[in-house]
Amino acid sequence: MLRLLMGMFKRFLLSIGLAREQITQQFVVNGLVTLQQAYEGIVVTGGTGAGKSSGPMREAILNLLHMGAGFLVLTAKSDEIEVWERYCKQTGRKMEPFGCFNFLQHEAETGGIQSARGLLTDLYDAINPGGKGDDPFWPNSARTLLSHALSSCYLGKGEVSIHDLVTWIYDLPTSEEQWNDLGWRTGFIGCCHEGAMSRGVMNKNRDFDNAFDYVRDFWPKQDQKVRGSIVAEAMTVLEPFLNSEVYSFVNGESTITPSVISEGGCVVVGTPVLKFRESGRLINIAWKLATQRHLLRCQSNRPVCICTDEANWFAVAGVDALVQSVARSSKIVNLMAFQNTPLLKSSLGGDMAETEVNGWLANFQNVIACQNACPITNKYFSTLVGEEMQLTFGGSSGGEAYDPVKDWLGEKPKGFNASWHQHMMPILPPNKLTTLKKGGPSNNFKVQAYVYCGGRKINGRTFALAEFSQK
Repeated sequence: MLRLLMGMFKRFLLSIGLAREQITQQFVVNGLVTLQQAYEGIVVTGGTGAGKSSGPMREAILNLLHMGAGFLVLTAKSDEIEVWERYCKQTGRKMEPFGCFNFLQHEAETGGIQSARGLLTDLYDAINPGGKGDDPFWPNSARTLLSHALSSCYLGKGEVSIHDLVTWIYDLPTSEEQWNDLGWRTGFIGCCHEGAMSRGVMNKNRDFDNAFDYVRDFWPKQDQKVRGSIVAEAMTVLEPFLNSEVYSFVNGESTITPSVISEGGCVVVGTPVLKFRESGRLINIAWKLATQRHLLRCQSNRPVCICTDEANWFAVAGVDALVQSVARSSKIVNLMAFQNTPLLKSSLGGDMAETEVNGWLANFQNVIACQNACPITNKYFSTLVGEEMQLTFGGSSGGEAYDPVKDWLGEKPKGFNASWHQHMMPILPPNKLTTLKKGGPSNNFKVQAYVYCGGRKINGRTFALAEFSQK
């Protein structure tokens, strides 16, 4: 009860602009990472059942909730919504009701048409890592089609949604004759053109005019198979949103937007991946991309946490790395967890996956490593901690039979030798991470983890062994 009251008092001070400096010095992780340091990013690794979610992630979440931080929570597992209901109840917070978020309309209105087009292409890249084989023509053509569809719909009608983009694409003329047909011009694209004229956009807005030229001069002249392949490529990012289970979450008038988060609200995305599959994953990613853009535009007076468990489902490495590089100035705490680095790289796919993941993770200054059976992930953490000069000894006793008289006289047996050498060796060998306690009743509900703090020393080291309570 005392902790709850203190948390409420801190949030009150934060809301009226007081005690911000004191709050930034409060600890987010086990006396090792302050809020100010948490802006440098926190990543948690650990194998299945290692306690990463119920140990270090839980502690960081509860501390940030007590500090009054806004939250966007991406959901992979079906029980995460119930878990967050308990977290909010425990800290005196409440979850915002999840509803419709027309992210295209919101981004076009608040960030401009170019930002909305960028969000859409980022979303396309998230589900098509590496594009279509080695030929960049298809992904580039799909991005161009999506961008023109968005510009034509929003600038022509004053509104846009996923449904509008699909309708626009399916209404494209397949020949110059159809373009000139008066009946076709009364269709959806024709209405966009009429709207642009009445709104004074035609011949005055380069984005709309480019889309107009694309429909009139480029599209009808393409081979039918080429057009079909481009549409199929573009629809990979649109079709999952047309699923009847999720349609109402992205089409229509928004009932919730990222502005709630920057004002201190807690939004838990209500489409967990394991229940809604690809459609749910895309809605999570759309929320993340839109929230990132919103937070970089606005100046929040409070910390905002983008919390991602099972981060491999929602990774957009290039965008995430960019956001993390400027997170400190925007008061963004990127808190994410994943099982192992090979899984993270495989989820991205493409030839550049390893480079993208390495670059992304390099921007995180706080790394928490729970028990893990993955040698690659353990080696990554060991390499992060670094090496030091260590003394090693060696030698042999030779093959001569033991002579107690010679031994008493201090004579050295034949073949006996001893040596010592100095080598650069890991400060923390990778195998040390395989034996950490995973919590549960057998470990008194305590989870062990090594915490790496970039640029800071803890008892002379850049890392420390910590324990996290699961209760």
